[in-house]
Amino acid sequence: MDIGLFARKFIETFLLYLPAMIANATPVVIGKVIRGTHPIDMNLKLKDGRPLFGRGKTWEGFLFGLMIGALFGLVVKLVLIHYPISLLSFYVPLGALLGDILGSFIKRRLGIKRGDPLPLLDQLDFYIGSTISIIAYGKIPSLTSILLMGIIIYLLHRYTNLLAFKIGLKNVPW
Repeated sequence: MDIGLFARKFIETFLLYLPAMIANATPVVIGKVIRGTHPIDMNLKLKDGRPLFGRGKTWEGFLFGLMIGALFGLVVKLVLIHYPISLLSFYVPLGALLGDILGSFIKRRLGIKRGDPLPLLDQLDFYIGSTISIIAYGKIPSLTSILLMGIIIYLLHRYTNLLAFKIGLKNVPW
């Protein structure tokens, strides 16, 4: 594969996942802006006595993440890559947010408290969810693209969380 084709495919794949990254980051900001948010699980506890998802997964974060991620996806499609509008702009952030919620469910079942780390799952749950939604939509990235984006998103997630911690958006640096 020539370097120009690789670069073009990489940029296209990065732009495909950018709405997922935006959707995943939005609830952190919304949680600091909106007080009195409403947990998606309505504070439900399962038989194990632990929350279904936890109070960090809110309707406000989910809905704003979905709206802002989808809007960003539309802008990317129209302005940056000149693709026609499609439901993919909605599915990518939706998959990201559902992946993040599933990650919280798994952490609660494992007895991991909100804010405590679970390496790899914390960084990649939204990526896995968005990848599943992209594939379900019928746009199948190459295995190379999936692996490369996984590494890039893992590293970006680590550094953006550290930045969010340093500026006071997050209580923990992970």
